[in-house]
Amino acid sequence: TETLWRLLKRYNIPTFIFVNKMDISFLKESSHINELKRKLSPGCIDFNACREKSDLDEELAECSEELMNEYLENGVIPGKMIPGAIRRREVFPVIFGSALKLNGIQELLNVINTFSVQPEPSPEFGAIVYKITTDQQGNR
Repeated sequence: TETLWRLLKRYNIPTFIFVNKMDISFLKESSHINELKRKLSPGCIDFNACREKSDLDEELAECSEELMNEYLENGVIPGKMIPGAIRRREVFPVIFGSALKLNGIQELLNVINTFSVQPEPSPEFGAIVYKITTDQQGNR
């Protein structure tokens, strides 16, 4: 996990974190969040749907000066500011669940859909085409 984290940081890739196998975890979500904050980044924030918006805003405000200023001036952080903080790698949304039991998957997809920024489409079409053939035994 830490090697992957260093690569994501090196290439400046916005990151969403899914903590899997929570159905068999003996630790509470808060323990996992504290460990993620300690080992990866203080910007790891629990984005599970059951949280109060005010609690989320307080944690988001601690992640960057821009978010802190917005929170101090208006008492809330508009949702439109969150994708920028994620793109700048100041905030890392964390969702808990169990992929095998499909717990938390819809929440993860909702967070990605809501807070990710789509890149501008390229003006020119580009594609790579591979031809894959198989022999009579079905081997590639």
